[in-house]
Amino acid sequence: MKMKLLMENWRQFVNEEDRQAKAYLDKVLDIDNYEQYVAHLGKAAGDPRVKAVIAGGRGDGNPEDEAVGVSPGGGPCTQFLPVQNEIDLSKSLGFPATKDPSNVAKVLAGGPMTAADLGGSPIVSAVERYIVDGHHRWSQVYMLNPDAVIETMDIKIPDPEAALRAMQASIAVVQGKVPSQHADPGLNIFNMSDKAMVAWMNQNFSDQFVEIYVANSDATDKAGVIEQILFNIQLMREQNPPQTDTSRGYMPQTGKAGDIDRELDALEAGHVNWKEPAE
Repeated sequence: MKMKLLMENWRQFVNEEDRQAKAYLDKVLDIDNYEQYVAHLGKAAGDPRVKAVIAGGRGDGNPEDEAVGVSPGGGPCTQFLPVQNEIDLSKSLGFPATKDPSNVAKVLAGGPMTAADLGGSPIVSAVERYIVDGHHRWSQVYMLNPDAVIETMDIKIPDPEAALRAMQASIAVVQGKVPSQHADPGLNIFNMSDKAMVAWMNQNFSDQFVEIYVANSDATDKAGVIEQILFNIQLMREQNPPQTDTSRGYMPQTGKAGDIDRELDALEAGHVNWKEPAE
């Protein structure tokens, strides 16, 4: 009899903890401010019980309500709009211009640029319009050739902030955390002056990068390369401006190839509890 009572008390304790975890996640999902949502989601992911609730999308009454369509996507860089309001020149153009220009000829020829070309992990887009993850890879290709085609993995969520929320929740499930990165001060192409960008390019473009660019474009020298890339950046700022005021620090940081596959699979299967609780 005493053992039975102990077991009943234990079950009540466990059930109460589960209820508290669900109630906490409901509060997180109900946060209107996206940056506050990310901050609270990061804390929630560190609690195994709350993380289990985040991963319980198929057990919350409607197994299909949070399933997200996922499929290969892509198109020319000009087709896509950035969601974050920061793109760091050194982290975007800096890679081919200062380290490895091996992709430059392919980009200038129009691509398509695959995940393998761009570090191994796919760029994630939403409804083949918004960049959800991979802003620096997308912008790197855009700066070299706006018409070059990129391949993406596309999630079918038409609202850009909802797409960010869903991706962050899936990252929390797979990685058990919500990692972040930041842009370096003064190198955000969306507010740098032309003079500052030209100075950076003059200082950082390698001879090999310039040589390959000249061989595969109408530019005839370093000054011509800089002129073309500056024009492409100005085009991006005019036609492909940021769609939110969210900084890079709150953007999804998907995992490496294996993790990102699991993150997208979890969304597609409906395992991720990412929607606000039903009224």
